[in-house]
Amino acid sequence: MESSADPAFAELMLEVARNDPDEEFRARAAGGLGRLRGKDTFSLLTPFASDPSPKVQAFAITALGQTGDPRALEFLAAQLKRDDAKIRSAALRGLANLREPRVFELAKSYVQDPDAYVARMALYACWQSPAPNGFLVQLEALESHNPKVQDFAADRLKWLLANEPVSPEHELRIKEALAVYERSNLPVVPPTPAAAPDEF
Repeated sequence: MESSADPAFAELMLEVARNDPDEEFRARAAGGLGRLRGKDTFSLLTPFASDPSPKVQAFAITALGQTGDPRALEFLAAQLKRDDAKIRSAALRGLANLREPRVFELAKSYVQDPDAYVARMALYACWQSPAPNGFLVQLEALESHNPKVQDFAADRLKWLLANEPVSPEHELRIKEALAVYERSNLPVVPPTPAAAPDEF
């Protein structure tokens, strides 16, 4: 949806925001800009992605995915190579907002990221992508060494079974994987010590 805001006013507001000393203000301005979806939003937003503050960068990078601009895909893909886990997770969230098939291929290699939040955002980006059989990544994530990633994948698969049409073959595969997941996550109950026999 295109914004009806006056472009000159929006540009002036952004210039003020970019130079504001308050990190929170700059971050919120960058986040809000992504929702404008105007033809120049991508160009106006990219300087925020180079802000000295990692928080402002993360807000801007996520917002780039909301712009609807085709250039956002390549820009966000480049951010996935950064060392900062918060930046990688912001890029994955931005990619998830794009909801396009190419996102699946970019995001699936981050499902096993050592940072649990990055891994969960990769699963989310795969989930949001309209790629056929995207649920397969969720199945693989059930075998992750990170319980938070496993739980996230299990929740997505349960939702899929409850809310979307799934082929009988895929339904069986998902149910079997979830059964294994559920069995492996049962609470461990310590054995009860044998009671001493009653004395007569």
